[in-house]
Amino acid sequence: MQFSLVTVIAALSATASGWQITAWSGRGCRINVNAADEVYRKLASPSRGCYNFGQDMPGVSCSEVRPRAGGEQGCISGELFPRSVTVTGGCNFYGSPNCGGETDEGLWVMSSHDDVDRCIDFDYSRLMSFFCYGDEADASVVEPAV
Repeated sequence: MQFSLVTVIAALSATASGWQITAWSGRGCRINVNAADEVYRKLASPSRGCYNFGQDMPGVSCSEVRPRAGGEQGCISGELFPRSVTVTGGCNFYGSPNCGGETDEGLWVMSSHDDVDRCIDFDYSRLMSFFCYGDEADASVVEPAV
């Protein structure tokens, strides 16, 4: 069986879509290499849904980097309630668990797939949950269930 180039590209694009968040323990989307307690985590999934920081996230890939820990590894170091993020895809972020509250009470963050270097700092003492759509088209028409 042979597939056309268009079919292969469409299939690869479908599997590559989704969202990615890099969540940082500190503000400014950077870590102090001399501070052993700082960390950043990369979270990614092709699936839309609500996720809570500090809890298991089924279907979400996770890796983390800590200073002096030997590079990227699995997410094994406990909870992370981020103070800043970079985002690819459309996501809502909330200061409450389970994407609680009305959408206007949460913090809406939208970025394009090209906008992965823009750092977003949060004023919340702890960012608790997020809802990601997978792509911007979904985010403009569908709200998370509250």
